[in-house]
Amino acid sequence: MKDSYEGNIDENYNLSNGYSYIFVTMTYTNNTDEQVEILRNAGAFYIINDDLERLQVGDPGGIYIDNYWTEGKENERYHYVLGAGESVTSEVGYIIQDEWMSEDSKYIYYGIKGIDSKTNDMVQKYFKLEL
Repeated sequence: MKDSYEGNIDENYNLSNGYSYIFVTMTYTNNTDEQVEILRNAGAFYIINDDLERLQVGDPGGIYIDNYWTEGKENERYHYVLGAGESVTSEVGYIIQDEWMSEDSKYIYYGIKGIDSKTNDMVQKYFKLEL
């Protein structure tokens, strides 16, 4: 992580030069009758600019998660397996440029993709954030 943000992060992981941490807490619920694997870092941040264009801001994927999934491979720490009817609440942290969180920004959203349990279609949902 330090290599990606060289000059903007110190040895204690404090950010500077227009970057901040932002954390999202999400609850995932398996509404199917089967076991499913989810990616708890499947989201990304978006803004709507003055021209009403949707722009992705910040790095997708997250840099922090409150609870690693330890049953999979090391690169699957953001995954999680939910049994039928099970839920999990997770906090995922990201780094985002401060300019996208300013009062001048129209809106900032967290968008997440997933499979609709009723239609089996890939869907993307957006949640307006309160900063």
